[in-house]
Amino acid sequence: MNSTISSKPKESFINQIHNWLKEEHETTNKGFYIKWNSSIYPAFECEDAIFLIKNNECIGFVTYTKAPECQLVHLDYVVIHYKFRKLGYGKLLTEKVMDYFSRQGFISVELLSFPPSNYTYWETLGFAPIPNYQAVSPKLYKIITPSREIATDVNTLSRLEMWNKKDIACKNIPPKWVWDLSNENNLPIINECAPNWRIRYIVNGQEKYNGEMKRFRQNSPSAYYLFNFDAPSL
Repeated sequence: MNSTISSKPKESFINQIHNWLKEEHETTNKGFYIKWNSSIYPAFECEDAIFLIKNNECIGFVTYTKAPECQLVHLDYVVIHYKFRKLGYGKLLTEKVMDYFSRQGFISVELLSFPPSNYTYWETLGFAPIPNYQAVSPKLYKIITPSREIATDVNTLSRLEMWNKKDIACKNIPPKWVWDLSNENNLPIINECAPNWRIRYIVNGQEKYNGEMKRFRQNSPSAYYLFNFDAPSL
């Protein structure tokens, strides 16, 4: 697939998108043309969009909303020209967009799976449901920056343990995730979380913290559903 992305909203791209969105709406009564005035074109004007270009033709786009204080990007619309669907361009565009934002320092992207039937498609691209999010359309996320791998040895002297349950419900239950802090690894720990999940921090065999996630110190801001910890190697 000989295609590139562009973050510059050229007038020719915008006109092409308008035409094929309108054409799809008029021929199938489907698509996102009804969102043109309220959401899509305003995003183009604000340059909050990325375009997929093939042979000087814009065949897809993403509009987005940045939340730099949380180091995340919400993908508002991911749209491929209806004549180019089911050919792999949606996957290509999404991967290029995630790489683009990773290079800008963001740690995750999120989106609503709309319609909900698209859920399986987003799963194949590595997206996972946001914990404890309840709505008609599932909200999904994907970590887009390198992070520390989960440990295979769960008994190292320096480690971080996490449960996906409330602190009070974790007695006699092993942690779901463990990260080894004793190796020379400068990557951060990034993982899904919830404020009332239990976390345990052990340094050289001594317990430094054992309690709810929301009371544990975090060195970096992150989305409410992501734990982002610049753990030292000990």
